[in-house]
Amino acid sequence: MAVTLDVFQMQQCENQGRLFESLDRRDIDAKAFIKAFMNSRAAAGLDSTFDHFQWAGNEYIYEDVVEEFGLKPMPNPPRYNTEALYYAGYITRYWHYLTGETSKQIYAQCDETRLLQCYGFHSESNEMAIADIRAGR
Repeated sequence: MAVTLDVFQMQQCENQGRLFESLDRRDIDAKAFIKAFMNSRAAAGLDSTFDHFQWAGNEYIYEDVVEEFGLKPMPNPPRYNTEALYYAGYITRYWHYLTGETSKQIYAQCDETRLLQCYGFHSESNEMAIADIRAGR
């Protein structure tokens, strides 16, 4: 199923990709943050037709998720490939626009560990990658 995202939707995909990518430079475990984010009020806001989170900067969203879930800094959190982090953020936002599923519903199908393994799909179309991820490939 091909879908054409508008400029705003594409920007939201890019923003979420950059938010996840920034986790490599932070003192919070990326996997813990991704799990929290996908189940957060910020993600629910981004999933909405209109919400202030859609206009918030990534720093604000990051801080809101950290506060909502009480995430604690770590002295040496595990590090992950920044391209895999970016792709996990980008593809989950695109997935929402493609299917209408919420971030919580997407997370129920593909948790943080699986998301970080999905970078191998980056050379496929987004629609094909999402179909492959959903199929458990």
